[in-house]
Amino acid sequence: MPRTAAELGRSGLPIFSGRISLDKNPRLRWPQAGKIYREMLDNEPAAAALWTAARTLLRTDVQVDAGGTDDRHKRAAAHVEACLGDMRDSLDTKLKQQTSAMFYGFDVHELVYKRRPDGTVGWADWAIRRQESLERWGQDTKGRIDAFVQRPAPDYRVTSIPLKKCIHTIADDSDGSPEGRGALRPMYRYWYMVTQFELLAGIGLERGVGFPVFQRVEAGTPLQLTEAQEDDLAAQAEAIRQHEQAYVLLPPGIQFRFEPMPGVEASSYLAFIQNFRIWMLSTSLAEFIALGTGDTGSFALGKSKIDLFLKALTGFQNKLCDTINRQAIPQLMKYNGWGDLDEYPKVSLPAVREYDLNMIANFAKTLHDMEAFHATPEDEMWLRKISDLHDIDLTTLMQLHNADETKVPSAPEDDDPALEDVAPEEGDDALEDEEAVQE
Repeated sequence: MPRTAAELGRSGLPIFSGRISLDKNPRLRWPQAGKIYREMLDNEPAAAALWTAARTLLRTDVQVDAGGTDDRHKRAAAHVEACLGDMRDSLDTKLKQQTSAMFYGFDVHELVYKRRPDGTVGWADWAIRRQESLERWGQDTKGRIDAFVQRPAPDYRVTSIPLKKCIHTIADDSDGSPEGRGALRPMYRYWYMVTQFELLAGIGLERGVGFPVFQRVEAGTPLQLTEAQEDDLAAQAEAIRQHEQAYVLLPPGIQFRFEPMPGVEASSYLAFIQNFRIWMLSTSLAEFIALGTGDTGSFALGKSKIDLFLKALTGFQNKLCDTINRQAIPQLMKYNGWGDLDEYPKVSLPAVREYDLNMIANFAKTLHDMEAFHATPEDEMWLRKISDLHDIDLTTLMQLHNADETKVPSAPEDDDPALEDVAPEEGDDALEDEEAVQE
């Protein structure tokens, strides 16, 4: 009888020979899916707009928080912050690369270490491992995914990278799949329809106002065409295009005309394409990008959609930071002798949102007038960040605030001793004093 604490079941993930067949569409199973997602990002305006909006709004100003208040925790946090700024590429570049998980579903960066000049161990790089290089997933004896097996260009040699040596970001891990589910997956159906509509619209525009018709003229005896002549007319009909070389050569007794295209017109296809692209953006709460491109647009609706989109980006940022805190920082702490800390340093990113500076200024002024707001160096640092003012480190801000508090306030004018020796000015008051003396 198995022990009650033993793991008995399996996740049920359909993986065979290291490849996952969770998606019902065979074209969207990795590694084939990478080519399609890349084509969507390169050629589809809606996907490119979503990509640009997300990568522009996502924050990269990482903050490192110590796990405690003693010196060891503070030194560990300072070491993490130093290592983040001492990699081969900038931290901003690495975070932008990791955001590809939002679109592809997952992202893998290999942790590469180095010996720093002070003798400590740091990160040499979070080396990118492109999703398209995936060959299969490695499994342990219990069926858990434990390795990223790739076949990268240019030599296409199979390389197995243990996931414990990686930062493995998953956009949506609710299915227990290491490939996750990205924003491009729900957009695929609409993208496929758009590609077909674009093809039909292009054919309609290229072929002119309709499809070509050749008709025999009924004049006396019916016109008899040889097989070669009929083939020539058929070839001319297929070759008719709207360009500078378009022409038709007709034999006697043949008339040529265009008939209206059956079904919808080319202009209708363009309307279909626009609607499908808006629906593509709707799958990721980003249809506000298309506001103003149609006949109507609501500012209030757009604002609410923007708020939802920014909250979704904030949620992805939190997942990104959580992945770094769970997979990258613990190993670094152990390599440097801080593995016994009760809490490791954590990285965080500010929320993705838009701030109404006028509203914040009015609110702060109201609190100040009520003597309910006392600005601190931390408050000023936050205000500088959200208003894109020049950043000043916290130590300098604290020195500036202390200098302001230690300034000796000037004495009030009424208490100025120099005023006592000043003769009274001539005027009504002087005349009243003179009259009082005479009396």
